[in-house]
Amino acid sequence: MATEQRKKCSKCEVEKSLLDFSRDRQARDGLRNRCRECMSKIWKDAYKKDPEKWKARVKIWAENNPKNGEEPKKTVSFFCDTG
Repeated sequence: MATEQRKKCSKCEVEKSLLDFSRDRQARDGLRNRCRECMSKIWKDAYKKDPEKWKARVKIWAENNPKNGEEPKKTVSFFCDTG
């Protein structure tokens, strides 16, 4: 019987299943160093801190990733500084 592989979150320092971590191609083990729950809290706090910045990023992403095979409206990096 195989044992479930586990990893310790660097934020909450709780040992969790590997399924609780998102993928990260740059990481040595292929997973983020923070669990999904901690990352969710980090992103929510960042949004609360500056919601207009995040709304602008979403708008840029939506313009560059149209639905139904339409051409993008403009070519701008999703990670550009909007303000």
